[in-house]
Amino acid sequence: MSTEQPESQRRTRLLGAIPFIFAIIISAALATSVYTALGGFTATITNSGNVYSSGTLLLSESQGATTCLSTANPTAIVNNANTCSGINLFGNPAQTNGDSAVTASTSTVTVKNVGTLNSSTLTLTPGSCTAVPNTATNPYAGSDTAGFCSKVNITIFDGTNCVYPNGPGACPPLSNTYNLQTLASGGALTLAALNAGSSATYTFTVQLDPGVTNADQGLSATESLAWTLNQ
Repeated sequence: MSTEQPESQRRTRLLGAIPFIFAIIISAALATSVYTALGGFTATITNSGNVYSSGTLLLSESQGATTCLSTANPTAIVNNANTCSGINLFGNPAQTNGDSAVTASTSTVTVKNVGTLNSSTLTLTPGSCTAVPNTATNPYAGSDTAGFCSKVNITIFDGTNCVYPNGPGACPPLSNTYNLQTLASGGALTLAALNAGSSATYTFTVQLDPGVTNADQGLSATESLAWTLNQ
């Protein structure tokens, strides 16, 4: 005897099962919704104290009552490259103050690292030397403007060793071997590094060479010198 149900009965049972299937689907969706809601908990920590700071490399130069900083702004560092005209490293020119023309002039200057960073080196870079008629003796001046720089002798001493010419101990006596012209053509001088807060004193001794002639009267030699701290 066949147990196969009529097609109409199978359809009736299938249609009857549809609400049950929907109920299962809806229950599953509700379960998923509840699970999602429970999984939405969060915990957060924000690091608000993150700071990375830079230090400063700042140079001061002092001579007597005059002090210059590497920044022109006393409260901010802009270019950190300043020009100081109030300090004369060549001293008072002997030939204009009544002394003998061959009297040596000595000038002392102190440079200091007033920043917070140590430097690796300190350099002193000379510019070109030029000579022009001296305004103090105007209108009387000699004609040797082209050769006058080579007739102004110079040494630089750091208190322990000779910086120019470079050598241990005291500088040699002034001679025409080392003058403003040779200083200019020799390039930058590498000096001892300055740690933060440390300073160094340099003595410049300048003298008009005894071999000058009347053509060297009434002239002034000018040569810029730039101190640079390098990190």
